[in-house]
Amino acid sequence: MVEVKNQTGFSTSGMIRRRQLVPALVLLVCLAGYFSVSTQLLKDDSDLVLHLTTELSALNAMDPSSAGSLGPWLVQIRQLIPSIVLYDDPAAAALATPLEHLADKIRNAELVKPADQLSLRRELVLAEIALRSEQQRLHDAHVRQSAYFYVSVLAFVLLVLGALLRSRESSLAEPLRVLVRDQYLFSHAPVGVSLSDRDDRLIRINSGFEKVTGFNADELIGRPACEREPEGMRDALLRSGSWTGEYTMRRKDGSTVAEKVTRVAIGDDLDRPDGYLTISMDPVVSDDERQLMLWQAHHDSLTKLPNSNLLHERLVRALTTVQHEEKPGALISIDIDGFQRVNDSVGHEIADRILTEAAYRIAMSARESDTVARTGGDNFVIAMFEIDSVDEAERTAREAVESMNTPFYSEDRELFLSASAGLTIFPQDGLDRGELLQKADAACIQAKKRGGNQIAFFEEKMNSDAARRLEIETNLRRAIDNDELELHYQPIIDCATELVYGAEALLRWQSETLGFVSPGEFIPIAERCGLIVELGEWVVKEVATQLQSWAAIADWPALRVSLNVSARQFAVVEQAQSLLDVLQNAPTELLTVELTESALVANDPGASLFLTGLKEQGLRVALDDFGTGFSSISYLRDFEFDVLKIDKSFIDGVESSKEMGVIASIIAMGRILGMKIVAEGVETAGQVETLKRIGCDYIQGYYFCRPLPSAEFEAFVLQR
Repeated sequence: MVEVKNQTGFSTSGMIRRRQLVPALVLLVCLAGYFSVSTQLLKDDSDLVLHLTTELSALNAMDPSSAGSLGPWLVQIRQLIPSIVLYDDPAAAALATPLEHLADKIRNAELVKPADQLSLRRELVLAEIALRSEQQRLHDAHVRQSAYFYVSVLAFVLLVLGALLRSRESSLAEPLRVLVRDQYLFSHAPVGVSLSDRDDRLIRINSGFEKVTGFNADELIGRPACEREPEGMRDALLRSGSWTGEYTMRRKDGSTVAEKVTRVAIGDDLDRPDGYLTISMDPVVSDDERQLMLWQAHHDSLTKLPNSNLLHERLVRALTTVQHEEKPGALISIDIDGFQRVNDSVGHEIADRILTEAAYRIAMSARESDTVARTGGDNFVIAMFEIDSVDEAERTAREAVESMNTPFYSEDRELFLSASAGLTIFPQDGLDRGELLQKADAACIQAKKRGGNQIAFFEEKMNSDAARRLEIETNLRRAIDNDELELHYQPIIDCATELVYGAEALLRWQSETLGFVSPGEFIPIAERCGLIVELGEWVVKEVATQLQSWAAIADWPALRVSLNVSARQFAVVEQAQSLLDVLQNAPTELLTVELTESALVANDPGASLFLTGLKEQGLRVALDDFGTGFSSISYLRDFEFDVLKIDKSFIDGVESSKEMGVIASIIAMGRILGMKIVAEGVETAGQVETLKRIGCDYIQGYYFCRPLPSAEFEAFVLQR
């Protein structure tokens, strides 16, 4: 061998021999690591086969009277591995059962009372074996891949260092040419690797990079390596020549994937490197394996519900957007009362089955759009986004608590449980994720202190309001049967003659338990709980009866009576038709139906049918509270109204020139459209004179008369 000396006088022959040993050492390290892992996996496989054999032997010797928990296992398997491939026909058949059929089996054989069927136990064991086999297969693949990955990364780094050393000793001035020349290095790396030029545009990628992004090399060459440069990366490359961090890459299907990568600047001049080497630190996995790992990272292993990680991610997004939207949200913290005693008395295995069933019941209480998460132990959280009202969150919390009152069955045991729930509303109670969760937990603790099996709001005022709403709803359901409702009539006065033209029928409630309850308090509750439909029909029948009674009075004028109809009464076609049928039996020539702008905003299916039906029956239609909505003019154009009622908020300022001009314009517009004008909420003589001067047709308000019971209203009419 010829010995060559370099410029420093050192011999290079020894360096060459040492460099030739590097590939051999790398190969030995890889083989040793891989065979070590394979030996351990063979031992694990043997243990699994022994375990499965024991399971099957136990199955054959099983007492037919014993029954297992078929339902939870099958549901968990189907949720854990939706695309599971089984090579055991009986096990595959057990998992091929439709979910609807499984639900029937669970309900009939497991949750109502223990089943005594050996076939169920056989399906359970086969399913359990299938699950453990699949889990073992995935585990083996993951261990092998991880071992190969880390050993290969070591080899890859050594080879890169060797290439860089070779480039330094070479007479070539461009290290990139040395790296690109090494085809083997790129083709066999178990991770995504890319090379970019000094402008950070891709000039080479390997197959691992193609798998991660879905693009092929031709589609990426020449494109920027970073679509969005991570913060701090450029400074680190300039300072030390390398950077490690999370790197977001866009895939061909439009999705993004976050990879942990290391970037190295190539060349001696860090201010102006020759290029960049990017190495992914995550092994390349299939989409199915990636999805499975992602699912497991965001879901509870026992109940299969979202875990705290997924809850926090969704909550952060919701809190970010709720600041720009009107609809609030709610967090409901739910604890099973005294569950530790259950754990101690029946053991962890049965307690886990009960916890799984409790999770299912809580999830069924929520909306499809809600997130139901298990945050630890026997604690669950329901995150409700974009709720219409606090009542909606309260109703969900009550349903979740009440779902625990049905007995739980496990084998030969019947267990009775209860739960407590705490509510917090955002953004009302804050916009910090941790603070809101803490407040919901505090409210839950408060519910437990009160004895459990109930709900509590975070703020005491909300607690009292919720209790009041529940009390009103409970008593309102009995109000009709108990004859607690009554109609009062407020006169509508003709501006020209100051005689009574008609009246508006207003519902009043004198409860035996609560005393007088304001319509502003009980009407919204009736609308939310659906009682408004029954109340509305009662009002129509009462008005019809009253009109017939007045018609029998001598010299009684033909007064028109207006009655209010809520949007909930005609939102559904069937309800709209039912209300029309009730109105048909009333003296329609003397009735006016008042609708608010808000009742027309939703554009419900029954609205068009209802309005058309009113006209066909000869009823007059009034647009109530005009001016309080967002599209008043469009309603006047699209619907044929007979009467326009100007809201009190306009009338309060009618004596000022500005407000008077607005009201005069409304009156003129109404006359052009052929409508009569009624001013609501008139309380002073000055308002009366101004309204007469600008041409208003009718006046309604306390200046002339407050709403009166029917007998007093009769006397008022006859006196005028």
